[in-house]
Amino acid sequence: LLLAPTSARDALLDLCKSESALPSESIAMWIDHNNEITAIDGASVVAVTDDEVIFSQHGRGIEFDLAKSAMENTSHRIVQGAIPYDNVRRYKEILYIDHRGVVALGSIEGHQLSNIIAERIVQEVKKLEKI
Repeated sequence: LLLAPTSARDALLDLCKSESALPSESIAMWIDHNNEITAIDGASVVAVTDDEVIFSQHGRGIEFDLAKSAMENTSHRIVQGAIPYDNVRRYKEILYIDHRGVVALGSIEGHQLSNIIAERIVQEVKKLEKI
């Protein structure tokens, strides 16, 4: 139910936020038993490397699907698959997408991240909305 838009999801997110001990832990990240990032703040995840934009295999929702469709119209290599936490140093960007919008993490484990693809997703979705 983590990615389902329900009141149970909202309650879980509130609980995770209240349990954060440090300001840097203010956004909850779910990592499964395979060390894969499955959700951030309850939202579907996208990671960007030098070569590709990876849409999580666990991603779902209208906004996630729309973002993926919009990016398929660009020259970026788009894949859907696993986003292992072990690769966080490889990622140029880590985003999460849901009804609240597209949010890019500023850093992870001291590794600074960008927001270029996050901005591009927003632009491409706006193009689709005009059609």
